[in-house]
Amino acid sequence: MQPKYQCLEINSFLLDKILSLAAPDGDTRFCFVPSTPFCAMVVICRALGHEYSVPNFEACALDVVRVLQTSNSYSDVPPIVSNLGWCLFFALACFILQTATGNYSYVDRLWSITPIVYAWNYLYVAWARGLDPDVRLVVVVMLVTQWGCRLTYNFYRKGGYRLSEEDYRWDFTRAIIPHPVAWHTFSFAFIAFYQHFLLFLITCPLQTVFKVWENKFKSDIFDNWCVRRLLLPLDHAQTHPLRRTYLDTAASLLFGGLLILETIADQQQWNYQQIKWTMLNKGHQLSELRPPYNLGFITTGTFAYSRHPNFFAEQGIWWSVYLFAVAANDGRHNWTFLGALLLTLLFQGSTRLTEYLTLQKYPRYAEYQQAVSMLVPLWPSSSLTQPQETNPEPKTAELKTKPNESKADTKSKEPKKEK
Repeated sequence: MQPKYQCLEINSFLLDKILSLAAPDGDTRFCFVPSTPFCAMVVICRALGHEYSVPNFEACALDVVRVLQTSNSYSDVPPIVSNLGWCLFFALACFILQTATGNYSYVDRLWSITPIVYAWNYLYVAWARGLDPDVRLVVVVMLVTQWGCRLTYNFYRKGGYRLSEEDYRWDFTRAIIPHPVAWHTFSFAFIAFYQHFLLFLITCPLQTVFKVWENKFKSDIFDNWCVRRLLLPLDHAQTHPLRRTYLDTAASLLFGGLLILETIADQQQWNYQQIKWTMLNKGHQLSELRPPYNLGFITTGTFAYSRHPNFFAEQGIWWSVYLFAVAANDGRHNWTFLGALLLTLLFQGSTRLTEYLTLQKYPRYAEYQQAVSMLVPLWPSSSLTQPQETNPEPKTAELKTKPNESKADTKSKEPKKEK
């Protein structure tokens, strides 16, 4: 008989409701919704099979050392643990670079790359262990790779990989955290480590998929480890470990649809900014541009139904990745929803910061806010009347220069997209 889950409140009166998502039947070994300082150790403890109501950090650390010492090769290490190691390496490297250069967009440059690294690590470990191919895991890895390649290209064409480029919001953040010690603490804890840890968490559903696959091919070395107890729970999934479900199909279609929406929204934003900056670079004032470019911000296409359709799609993409973990776990929720949840919460704050700064630059943005939903695409409550053009540009204007402002639209994370 499995022990009932234990609720540990940490800075959230909604914990019981969140736990009910992770353990709807109340028979999970252990459910834990950590605050930020505890996230990393809790994930390690779960990966190593600890079931303490309060994670035993000392025992967990000793287990990590034991696993590493008894591993004869890289593939012997559980992929979630090796991914966490890569996460810590990326975070430390970004902190050193941003402190040395004063440029705080190194995490942005890796935002679309590190999830691909984490995803492929699961496939590599499975291949190195001699496991037969699993369609579900291969599909998820391919989808994450497609997402990352598209997003990397989108960031590249806007100049995001130029070392002189930096997200415009970090200037604003530095202004409200002027003390050097406070700023470097923020740089270390949030910019470098929290954001990289979030990127690690959003790929953790692949651990559930990997474990269900691995259960069919257990060997003696796995029987000596506690890592098989990561899932919450595995009993039903072990009955049919590689069964395909309608949820797999739904998750694939949802991922594909949201990726298409994100691609369309990013392209529409790119086209708008290109044309706007082409006219501005010819010496025209913003008020002299032809509609809708004299507004300064896009309100057409997908942006007529959501002020940030690419942000909405980005969040949904990682919830669809979590659905693969639910499908692998025979329809049962598990702890890997934390990544998508924390990403969604991050968007709530960063999107509002983006809109605050946009409103300072374009006063008419307030009208747009009143008319159109912030994230979820909805029918607009009213149309935004375009100001009359005073010196319209011909519609055949060529695109010659690359706008500096377009970098602020999307890296689709994150909310480091729009200006």
